[in-house]
Amino acid sequence: MTRGGLHHTDVAALVAMAALLLFMQGASAQGTDCSAIKPCADPSNCCSQYGYCGISPGHCGAGCQNGPCTGSTTPAPPAGGSGGWSSFVTKAVFESFFPDRVAFYTYEGLQAASVAPYAAFGTTGSLDDQKRELAAFLANVNQESGGLQFTVEQSPVGIYCQADNTQYPCAPGKTYIGRGPIQLSWNYNYGACGAALGKDLLANPDQVAQDSATAYQTALWFWMTQGPHDAILKGSFSGTIQAINGNLECGKLAGTEAHNKMLNRVQYYKSFCQTLSVDPGADLEC
Repeated sequence: MTRGGLHHTDVAALVAMAALLLFMQGASAQGTDCSAIKPCADPSNCCSQYGYCGISPGHCGAGCQNGPCTGSTTPAPPAGGSGGWSSFVTKAVFESFFPDRVAFYTYEGLQAASVAPYAAFGTTGSLDDQKRELAAFLANVNQESGGLQFTVEQSPVGIYCQADNTQYPCAPGKTYIGRGPIQLSWNYNYGACGAALGKDLLANPDQVAQDSATAYQTALWFWMTQGPHDAILKGSFSGTIQAINGNLECGKLAGTEAHNKMLNRVQYYKSFCQTLSVDPGADLEC
């Protein structure tokens, strides 16, 4: 016969829920403020595997980095496959990187795009490799899209149609200006990316700026197939710039607008690496 009141299993569930809420509240209030080499300001607090200070089981349990930890002090590695990077680039971290972003660019949209065939994004190599890749990707995105404020290139020069490209010919009346987080440009990129995604981006390039999922997918297609992914895994942030906009920004005279854009990318990358508690490496400027 079932009686009123709470069973011991119900009590355990409530305790677990309360601990989770306490952890989330502490994370929201304090942000990422500690790391394996930076203890919490309050020595009674634990530094969680995600870089938050607090005293809940979520802070002091598995993956606790320092402080009065009750679990392993080895940070738990991110899960492989889709969204593994979200263990260190949380929604709060993402939003702190892009405080002025438009609603079109959501954290969940990037998570949803990080699936096959691009599940290796942010899940390849060591934890530090993965952090550097996310920092590099988001740094370039920051420069390309004005901090995720722009879905379309603001000052295009022409329609970016390579007329002699017979494999991916330009559709009448269409432009192939920059669109999306990495500002996909030129008909040959729209054509190849569309073929990979199963979408006719040549006939309808505007969908990159109209559908968030497509926008993120185009960014990951370029990142994973056109050189940036391989470059950053070799420790070369400069290689990611070279792959994305090297002909316009790399090797330019100091003080020019092009050179300053390159330096912006480097500064964003170094700042994001600092937030993620990872060494940015030495190959930065191109």
